[in-house]
Amino acid sequence: PVDLVRYSSATVLADLNQAQFPDGHWDCAVMLETLEFIHDVAWLLKVIKESADHLIMTYRAPAGRAVAARRSAGYFNDFTVEQLRRLLEAAGWIDVEIKAADPYTIVFAE
Repeated sequence: PVDLVRYSSATVLADLNQAQFPDGHWDCAVMLETLEFIHDVAWLLKVIKESADHLIMTYRAPAGRAVAARRSAGYFNDFTVEQLRRLLEAAGWIDVEIKAADPYTIVFAE
């Protein structure tokens, strides 16, 4: 696990908004309720692609929520599902499957 806070002895401390990402290669990266808080989403999706063969992630797409409500929740971005797909593809993810599971958008990518 990678996080800003050490929740266990296995947690790798990293601030993704400071371009900190652990070295290594993994079969799969799992990112749950994280992308909403990331400043440079394109960078993060690219570095994950370079480090993992698969990606599973959730994202709360705006779905009509006002930007003010998202900002008060600490969200930094407001991608539509189509914009999210384009960001993933631009980062090199080729096989991208996106499913709605209110309130989440669930992404499976290779």
